[in-house]
Amino acid sequence: MAANESTSEFWRLFWRSEISAVASLLICATIIALYGFFDGLRTAGTQPKPLLSPMEAAKFAFLYSITIGLLPVILYGAPLYAAAKFFQFLSWKLVITIGLLPGLVIYFFGEHELGLWFIALGVGVSILTHLFSEKARRLG
Repeated sequence: MAANESTSEFWRLFWRSEISAVASLLICATIIALYGFFDGLRTAGTQPKPLLSPMEAAKFAFLYSITIGLLPVILYGAPLYAAAKFFQFLSWKLVITIGLLPGLVIYFFGEHELGLWFIALGVGVSILTHLFSEKARRLG
């Protein structure tokens, strides 16, 4: 019976982590989209004319963030977070490392801009996931 309860607890943590992580990704993608929009406004009157309008830049930044972030969040970040929480190994240091690691790997393999994008997005998503998860735990 204890093993069954333990398995049930893990899956509860797993799905809570998945939902928190996807919500965190949506928030981080929105923040990056806002940056793209305001950067587009800043460069709108310059010569040569910018490639994208502010709204197009925001859409591109949002969709790009979701596209590159969804699989790592679902297949790597949230499951690792849930396992660390289940085995009571979770700390802020580990939370940040979970978010940082994919971007660092990409960065050190020569894709610097993409690596920095992954680092910013990954750390933001991991921190928000942890905050959401802790809030959900306190609420019951």
